[in-house]
Amino acid sequence: MAEVEGQVEQEPREAPPRPPKKKKGKSRWLKFLLLFLLILGALFGLHVSGVVDLRPIIYTTVPRIPVLGERLGELLSVPERYALTAAERRRLELEEYEKSVMNKLRELEAQKAAIEAASQDLAVREARLKERELALQEAARRASGPQESAALNYDGSFDELVQIFQEINPRRGSEILTQLPKELAVRILKALPQDQAASLLGRMDATKAAELTEQLVKEGP
Repeated sequence: MAEVEGQVEQEPREAPPRPPKKKKGKSRWLKFLLLFLLILGALFGLHVSGVVDLRPIIYTTVPRIPVLGERLGELLSVPERYALTAAERRRLELEEYEKSVMNKLRELEAQKAAIEAASQDLAVREARLKERELALQEAARRASGPQESAALNYDGSFDELVQIFQEINPRRGSEILTQLPKELAVRILKALPQDQAASLLGRMDATKAAELTEQLVKEGP
């Protein structure tokens, strides 16, 4: 009987069972997962709104994820270069740099060829204008002589004379036009476009310009 009572007295002394630790571990991982998803959602929202650009982080991180990295890279359209090793990426960067340098060299060569062609064309145009300027000077010399009527025709090509005035430098044109007889000068000014005629008159001596302008007004269009 005493033994039974001793056993009864010992039963309440047993410690209550502890709750399993697995539940705490699961709860902790669940909180971490929710926090991670919350942060990920916030970053994604900032990325979509344009506040933050996550592409550099995604491109460098996703290919390094074990097992799933390659598949995720394809789904997220990660450029292939980010899936390379450091040595492979360095070699690719060097190749791209060499291509860039070669493209720059080709552009410079094309620009140089264009400049040379433009220079040659300019030299040809300058020589042609020089010839025309000499022709104008000859016309002015002949016009100042007794055979004024021949100068008016300029070897039968008055239109060519006007064309020369349109092509040469306005300053030189005004100097030559000043040397011509008033009648011929007025005829040329009337044949030229108004802006070119005004440009020639604007570069003349004020007295000569006023004289020719007065004659233009008198004769009318």
